[in-house]
Amino acid sequence: TLALLLGGSARPRDWLHGKARPVSAFDAKAEVMAVLEAAGVPVDRLQTVQPGAAHYHPGRSAQLRLGKAVLAEFGELHPTLLHDLDHVAAAEIFLDALPERRARRRPPAFNPPALQPVNRDFAFLAPAELPAEQLLRAIRHAEKGEKGAQPLIADVALFDRFSGAGVPDGQVSLALAVTLQPHATSLGEADLARISKAVIDAAARLGAVLRS
Repeated sequence: TLALLLGGSARPRDWLHGKARPVSAFDAKAEVMAVLEAAGVPVDRLQTVQPGAAHYHPGRSAQLRLGKAVLAEFGELHPTLLHDLDHVAAAEIFLDALPERRARRRPPAFNPPALQPVNRDFAFLAPAELPAEQLLRAIRHAEKGEKGAQPLIADVALFDRFSGAGVPDGQVSLALAVTLQPHATSLGEADLARISKAVIDAAARLGAVLRS
């Protein structure tokens, strides 16, 4: 088992962000994901399952699974373990559980696209129990494109999560930024409409509806 311990500030105070930001479970997860990716694990297929083991904070911890195999756990440590220490995060990577690493191919030459990406924002009302990660994964693979063609959805990121006034009980508002990368030609209105419909349909299959 490879164990990581993070303490102190993840970001120092500065003029842009103001106060320093202490380390969190998300910082521990980021470190774990970097290690797993370097080890050849297909990180885009990992599932986040809450909570982590008993020595983690029950509401701020999780496991990373590949299928049924638990590859890692991460989170803030349980308050009963911290005593006078605040904001300590940790992670454990179970090396024996990692899939066998395949020989890496030589990376392709850097070939940036000639066309600028296009960004589109979507806000959905989703069941509160739906993991945002599951919605991101579904939307990332929503647009298949023509047979043999590269998909146009290059990235999907969550930039806001809100529950409260204006959001029905049992639901949460999830705002996503979808990056589209054209390849051969610029995207027209018909292309954008087709991709938007694919995104909305993929979300609907998980019980999420577009906010009006």
